[in-house]
Amino acid sequence: MFRRLVVWFLILLYITLPLSVKGYSEGGIKVTGEKRYQLNAGKQICDGSVTDATIKLNHLNFTQGGLGITGSVRNGQREIPFDISGNIFKSNLFPGTYVFEATDLLNNFEVAYLAITQDAKSLYKKSLLLSENIIFQMYLLDKDTLEFFTFETPFDMLKTKENVNQYYFYAEVLPENKAYIEHWWVNVFLPEVAEVPQSVGINGVPNEKEINLTLSWDYTVNVKYEISIKSRMCVYSHPDPGPDIFTLQVTSQKIFVDGVLYATDLPYLFIVGCQAKIQMKNYSLLETNDDIFRSVSWHTLSDAPSSPPVSWGVSLGIGVGPISASGGLSWSPQGSPTMDPGGFDNFFPSQKVQGVNLQLGRYINEVGDKFNITLWKDRYSSCPKKMQVVYLFNVAWGNHITIVIPSRTLSTVVTYY
Repeated sequence: MFRRLVVWFLILLYITLPLSVKGYSEGGIKVTGEKRYQLNAGKQICDGSVTDATIKLNHLNFTQGGLGITGSVRNGQREIPFDISGNIFKSNLFPGTYVFEATDLLNNFEVAYLAITQDAKSLYKKSLLLSENIIFQMYLLDKDTLEFFTFETPFDMLKTKENVNQYYFYAEVLPENKAYIEHWWVNVFLPEVAEVPQSVGINGVPNEKEINLTLSWDYTVNVKYEISIKSRMCVYSHPDPGPDIFTLQVTSQKIFVDGVLYATDLPYLFIVGCQAKIQMKNYSLLETNDDIFRSVSWHTLSDAPSSPPVSWGVSLGIGVGPISASGGLSWSPQGSPTMDPGGFDNFFPSQKVQGVNLQLGRYINEVGDKFNITLWKDRYSSCPKKMQVVYLFNVAWGNHITIVIPSRTLSTVVTYY
């Protein structure tokens, strides 16, 4: 019994004591693999700004579930200290990789990425600063100057692979709400954006339009996030009473890593800050649209938990300037799917409302999520007319964390009688 207690005590002592990095002198160690990139305010690398930098590590301790690291970055005549502490997680995106949720306690740097990457040669298709198989990565963004420093070094220089695997065997998998930690490039660089619109018709009527947005980041790995959204109009002609239905729906989300489809069930891209403008239009100079809207209602249908309340507003276009009305939203704190009640408004015939401008609350990101708008109209003639809906929106990565595509537009026009 006594021997068993001693054994358990030694095991407990082993897993709780810090692991110190070997080979450190009083002056610390300087390593290869450092680069400096000067970013502008728009998150773009300035031309000709890539230069060498020097990073010195003074102390590094692995503790149960995390690490602590102190050192400094030398950039020209400036030496900027850091004191970084972080918790460890197993990566979802990169097999065999440990990532850290870390902060600089001195507040000099934003820790963009901190990781131990195993099997780096096969994982990264592009050349790293180093060609070692197991590497330690630390990417720092100077908060004052927007200088971005990358530090990559063979992990053997710090600690053996076997000890780290034993020590972090029980590390938790990075939760989805912290995915931005391993998708670090989203918070540092602007993406390359590609947009492919496509009209879809039913019985020859082009009442649908789908747009495919692709965001690409190309640093050490090439990662593409793709979202498709569809605008659909169902506008009724005389003598059908309607109502007219307008929807904006997420139809797919995909992630590609180095050209290979990685996932279809990780909805990292969000449609946020969406505004819908719906307007009756003349078919031609000879055919005037004299219809008017009687009422409007709108809501959001989403599988995501309800977001915090926001204000909503509707502006009425009557040809002589907008009339504004505003109100409050009621929100469901839970439930799947969740329907945001949105808003409702009636119009007087004397207002002659032929256009509405809706600020849609919430966001959509899951496949099947959609904004719904319902309009009732009065018709006074059966000549050809047009109806147009224009959606203006932003694309955010990771539940509003970072706006990655501002001010996009999706427009659809149909003819009715």
